[in-house]
Amino acid sequence: MTDHNKKEHDHDHEHHDKKHHEKKHEDSVTISKKEYEDLLKAKEAQQKLLYVIADFENFKKRNARDTEQQLVYANEKIIKEMLPIVDNLCRAKDHASETNGNETSKEHFEKFLNGIELILKQLNDVLTKFGVKELSAVGEKFNPEFHEAMDQVETEDHDNGTVVNEYQKGYLLNNRVIRPSRVCVAKKKKED
Repeated sequence: MTDHNKKEHDHDHEHHDKKHHEKKHEDSVTISKKEYEDLLKAKEAQQKLLYVIADFENFKKRNARDTEQQLVYANEKIIKEMLPIVDNLCRAKDHASETNGNETSKEHFEKFLNGIELILKQLNDVLTKFGVKELSAVGEKFNPEFHEAMDQVETEDHDNGTVVNEYQKGYLLNNRVIRPSRVCVAKKKKED
């Protein structure tokens, strides 16, 4: 290598070292001990925040899973209470097809009817236990919150707007209408 080339090479090398040193110097910053501690605290707080976010996401997933399970089994209690009623209806059906040679058709029918009445009472008891209440309709003043008018009849025997017949019973669940009563409502006869 010639002296000139060597000088150029050394100069390039010095220039490169100087640039590298300046770049290194640009990348580093001098901070005080307090600033360093504050940065560490901030990094620690950031980590804690990430853990809290992850925990919250896990909580949301667990909560959604629990809610789904509750919905799936929400009716279990009422269904268990209704199974004996289903059993009794099956027995009534079987009994209706059997005949005892010693009893008349009328006696057989009366026993069957008594059995059905007992089953209906059992069913109403279960519904009451779970907050279901029958709406009263006949003789009441028509109320669109509780009644659905299916028909009107002209009459002089009842006040205008009085429910005179019920086609289908209405029910409340914990004081909220779940099915209005389907009714026939009285209206005054028109004078001729």
